[in-house]
Formats: sequence, C-alpha cells, structure tokens
Amino acid sequence: MPEHSTSAVTAIPALRDLSTGTDSTGTDSTGTDSTGTDSTDIPAHDELAVRLRSAAGRFVRRLRAERPRHGLTMTQISALFTVANGGGNLTPRRLAEIERIQPPAATRTVAALEERGLVRRAPHPTDGRQIVLSTTPAGEALIVADRQAREAWLAARLAELDEADQAALRAAVAILDRLARA
Repeated sequence: MPEHSTSAVTAIPALRDLSTGTDSTGTDSTGTDSTGTDSTDIPAHDELAVRLRSAAGRFVRRLRAERPRHGLTMTQISALFTVANGGGNLTPRRLAEIERIQPPAATRTVAALEERGLVRRAPHPTDGRQIVLSTTPAGEALIVADRQAREAWLAARLAELDEADQAALRAAVAILDRLARA
C-alpha cells in the first residue's frame, strides 16, 4: 500500500461523530464498535474492514437523510438514477439486473416512475419486442435537486473540518475509489 494510503487510513479514525461520541469508524471509548464487536479481539486488517464497513454504512444513511422529500422509495430513486445513467438504452430487464431486483419488481418500479412523469418508455431501436427507458425533464430535475441537496450538506460538513482532516479525506477518496473498482 502506498505511504499516503496508510496515513489517510490512520488519520480518519481521529474524526469524531459529535452526535454519538464514537469516532468515524464507529468505535466508542471502550473499544466496542457500533456492531457490538470488541475491536481488541480482531486482527488489524479485519478490524479495519469492520470499522470501514460500519462507518460507510452510517455515512450513506446520513447522506440519504439529506435527500429532498420527493415521495419516492429508495428502490424508485435508485432505479431513476440507474435509468439516467443508462443514456436512453436501458431495458427493464437490464434495470432489474443492475438494481438486483426481480423483473416484476422492476416493472412495478418503472410504472410508478412513469406515472409520476419521471421516466418514459420508447420502442427498442433494433428489437421490436423490447422497450428502452429514459428520464424525462422532470426526472432529470429531481436527480439534480437530489444531488445538490446532499452535496450542499456534505460541503458544509467538510468546511467545518481542519486542513489535516480534509487532506486525509482527499487521500481516502482515491483509496475508496480503488477499492470500489477492485
């Protein structure tokens, strides 16, 4: 592991979650993480895995809480983002594969999004038996508002950190990107 990776990983546990009294990895002053695991009994790399998973989960849940109230379920908002990333070439079957849901659930989700005017169906360009999905202008606007709300909250929290913590997070972002692509 490159030297900067090690320093970023060791610097991040110093961040404190002000609402719970645990550090950013979920470990309290007794050595017990938020999963109830005594971190003193776990090998260092396994402990890091447990703590990183726990912190990432809390972070994602916190970001979700900053979403605007648009009345969509998490499945619907996730499907909407996936359709937007599909560039107008996404079939309902492929949506189900990407979202890891059953095709009937994808059909219901698409119907709900279509009913709200957020996605549209069009004939498949080469296979008349299929359709492709794309977002509508209203769907795109919802995506933009959703991202802006979460990014504004995160930017405000990052601005509260000192330079050392911000530098550690910059390094951690690169590491996390590499892990996600492995």
